[in-house]
Amino acid sequence: MTLEAFSIKWFTIYYTVFGLLSLLAGGWLLLAPSQFKSYLVQEAENEAPPQLLRTILKYWFLFTLPCLVLSFFPFSWSELLFSAWSLLMVYTIGAQLVRWPNLRIIIQQHPDVLSRYVRLTGVILLSAAVVILLLAYLKILAITRVV
Repeated sequence: MTLEAFSIKWFTIYYTVFGLLSLLAGGWLLLAPSQFKSYLVQEAENEAPPQLLRTILKYWFLFTLPCLVLSFFPFSWSELLFSAWSLLMVYTIGAQLVRWPNLRIIIQQHPDVLSRYVRLTGVILLSAAVVILLLAYLKILAITRVV
């Protein structure tokens, strides 16, 4: 199998899985924000950032690196932009986790405002999921044209 064929298959699987996970997570955060809110309020008692968010970021980063490399075989602007966007999101969320000592104090002082931000995160995830699933659809079309 050539590197180009591997790249197409990688992005097809990655877009599909990542899009579905984003769709599920966004829907869950939008429809049941109180569960994640209570998780954040509980984690705000700890000095360390939430383990769940650190784990999600770690694996997102680890899967973004191959995307970045494979976006050059064959070179594709859409995959390169998606990889850059993913790295930017990992950096942005990671920067918030670095600020956890300050953020946890804000969460403890204003837990009532947190539901709005959890819902907003759900909407953002849902909109990103639509775009990612459209990219998966384009990759599936590319596979059917190649085969």
